[in-house]
Amino acid sequence: MAQGRISLIFATVLLLGLFFRCENVWGNTYFVGYDPTGWIFKIEDWPTRQNFKPDDTFVFSYNRGQHNVIVVDKQGYDTCKAPKNAYIQSSGFDYMILNKGENYVICNFTGHCEAKMKMAINVL
Repeated sequence: MAQGRISLIFATVLLLGLFFRCENVWGNTYFVGYDPTGWIFKIEDWPTRQNFKPDDTFVFSYNRGQHNVIVVDKQGYDTCKAPKNAYIQSSGFDYMILNKGENYVICNFTGHCEAKMKMAINVL
């Protein structure tokens, strides 16, 4: 009987140790922006306040018809131009899943990206 209890205690301690040492395998979800404003102008610095991981999800909330969300490359970010055939999200409640490395997103409504409605996110 004592042998069984020792085995159970050992297994419990082992499992708890593994549980607390494991990283979250699912990404976290972040609502982009400064509450409650969401995806807005001058948002460029918002991602610098946190560290993000691969598979984290960004949710963009905004008034439909006033903005959009386009994932671009570095050139698109620097020039505020979306590539031809870019996938444009414009539902007012959009998302992107972060990849390891640099991730870039812009709003390409006239003048919006130039007004800092864009983000560069470095994912470690």
